[in-house]
Amino acid sequence: MKVNVYRNLNTNERYITSKKLLTTMLEPFDTENIHISFGLTREFSLDERCKKKPTITGKVFLAATCSRDKDISVSLFPILSQDLSVDAIKGFVTTALPTLCKWIEEQAGKPNTAVVGHEQIIVEWSGESYSFHQVTFL
Repeated sequence: MKVNVYRNLNTNERYITSKKLLTTMLEPFDTENIHISFGLTREFSLDERCKKKPTITGKVFLAATCSRDKDISVSLFPILSQDLSVDAIKGFVTTALPTLCKWIEEQAGKPNTAVVGHEQIIVEWSGESYSFHQVTFL
């Protein structure tokens, strides 16, 4: 598992989770194929190749992509501390993180013939609850 932190955060920003918690949760998986990046970009943007774009109204703080070679890339985006409530952090640990782990397990378990292109799960926080969007692109 490779973990990269690309940018120092401003004093009013933070990530939804720590490097330690995320790597601990992803340890059971084939860690050679997982790359985690904190802050590679400041905001999430959909890949241009995605034809069916989901409606995203909240803040995307995490997106994971599985390539054709079954390499998993998890990207975390900074959030303003004022936008991150205690409920958001609790919900991440109880809802979003288990959903991410299940998605990674499903991707790793697919036979090579079932891989059509890149698949992505997008985790969105609306201020009250989490939404998960799954997209596929070539």
